Amino acid sequence: MSFIKVLVLIALVIAFGVAPAAASAKACVRIEVAPVAAAGQPVRATVWTFMPRWWDGKVIGLVPMAWPLGRLMLTARGPQGRWFEVPSWKTATRHARVARIVFPIAGAWRLTATNWASAPPSCAPPARVLVSTP
Repeated sequence: MSFIKVLVLIALVIAFGVAPAAASAKACVRIEVAPVAAAGQPVRATVWTFMPRWWDGKVIGLVPMAWPLGRLMLTARGPQGRWFEVPSWKTATRHARVARIVFPIAGAWRLTATNWASAPPSCAPPARVLVSTP
């Protein structure tokens, strides 16, 4: 490797706070959804994807990142052990996806990204929705 390439690599590591091993780190998601909804009514959830910025082994920030794979799926887990999956679709904003969810029954529901592996687990916190009877 030439001396200039080494200098450029060092500059990138310093500028972005990531080592080459961390550059391939898994991404993070944030799920935005209304905290309350009515059973049987459609609810829109927005899923934002980010790449973590690392410094000294800790996440110090998030940079928007387009989801490069197919559909990002959400899993809704609710009362009485009920669960179902919902696909999300691309938006004009490349790092955002949307899903339309209809909760079938009232109760506390939790949304998580399904076909997803995050690093660390706190990079993909679940969203919670309290569903009431209409």
